[in-house]
Amino acid sequence: MIFVIFVNLVIIIVLYMLFFVKKLGNTEKIDLKEFDAPILGYLDNSNGNIYDWLLAEILEMVRKKYIEIEYIRKDVDKYDYIFKKSKNIDLKDLKTYEINVYRILFDKKDTISMDELEEYVKLNDSKKNDINIKLIVFKNRIEEALIDLDIVSMQKKKQIKVIKRLMIIMALISIMIAYYIEEEIIFSIIAFIEIVIIYIMIMRCDYYTEFGKELKERVKEYKNYLEDNELIGEKNISHQVLYEKAYIDAIAFHINKIAKDEFIYDEMKYITKEKRKEWINWIFLILYWVIIWVLC
Repeated sequence: MIFVIFVNLVIIIVLYMLFFVKKLGNTEKIDLKEFDAPILGYLDNSNGNIYDWLLAEILEMVRKKYIEIEYIRKDVDKYDYIFKKSKNIDLKDLKTYEINVYRILFDKKDTISMDELEEYVKLNDSKKNDINIKLIVFKNRIEEALIDLDIVSMQKKKQIKVIKRLMIIMALISIMIAYYIEEEIIFSIIAFIEIVIIYIMIMRCDYYTEFGKELKERVKEYKNYLEDNELIGEKNISHQVLYEKAYIDAIAFHINKIAKDEFIYDEMKYITKEKRKEWINWIFLILYWVIIWVLC
């Protein structure tokens, strides 16, 4: 059991050295304008709102002229939008997540209005359409881009897998020793405490490279700047701000409600909230039955 305790201790030290020691450089050298809004949104919160990332990327592609946009006045200061495929774009020149956005928007025809996109998202049921699958693929493509940009380390992902397997092996050994050798119970408790510490550390680990960590710090500063400066909310006509990078990034960060309300439709926000409520209800239901089972 002493050997198990020693191995667990080594794992804790290795985890700390690999994943928790920060060596940040000068983040001012990083130009965030080089990164698309969904990349920045993911760096801010990897579990963020995919709908916001999608909307931000649509506007990024409008800004880059990969997608054409037509305005239809609905009210004095409100517009509907029709997105069109750009005639001068070859999909081979696009990033993988940009191609995914093209497939979401133009799967059936070369144009889509905001109202049609709303209806498409409203049918958020895999039996009716594949929007959920496409959004998951969209997020996966963003994660692949992070690896290509050397923001996320594939090596660290592999290291975590190895450490997880070692943790499971050590836990099984500890259980067997505690079960068959009563004299080792104290050491078994120590080993289990170490395993809990390892588990907590693994849950808090990230896979970012040193460059990725620097970029995350810079993104945090940038987000704080946008939160403190409502630079876009004062403009009433939405198409005047569609091409501003700050406007697009604010949507990806899910922070600038005034800016986003100029463009996003209520249905998408409603569906996002309802989905979140649904997941929370399921979690509470599962926890309830686990507690009942334990008490019985």
